Amino acid sequence: MSSLKLVLAAVLGLFLVAAPAQAAVVLSGGSVTVEAGTPTSFDVSLPFDFSFGGWSFNDGIHSVSGFFNGSTLSFGPFAYANGSYNYTFSYGGVLASDGSSYSSNITGVITAVPEPATWAMMTLGFLGLGFLAYRRRAGSSLRIA
Repeated sequence: MSSLKLVLAAVLGLFLVAAPAQAAVVLSGGSVTVEAGTPTSFDVSLPFDFSFGGWSFNDGIHSVSGFFNGSTLSFGPFAYANGSYNYTFSYGGVLASDGSSYSSNITGVITAVPEPATWAMMTLGFLGLGFLAYRRRAGSSLRIA
């Protein structure tokens, strides 16, 4: 029985220390899942190499914009509460290959879910309630004859 307690404590300990201090998410359109309350940075890989360009990001909470060159950019970090957020990432600029202009939008949904420590505490609470129900005496229930 004591080895079972040790294994359970080790698994719960892993959940508690598994939450990263900051996460990075690749923004490519569609659904993105982030940990609620954890600062999250966004990385974008663009389809072309730009000599000069501008970008903007809006998710209903954060609205940021900037300039870039090349084919990748990063922004953030942002923290989200539990829930879903619709985002739009717009970019455009001058292509490095031929000097023509190009612009596009990336849209999707950011879903913030509880971090692993929250799930571990909830699971521990349910295990405690189950243990209390298991140890409870059967004679205390109401019986109708």
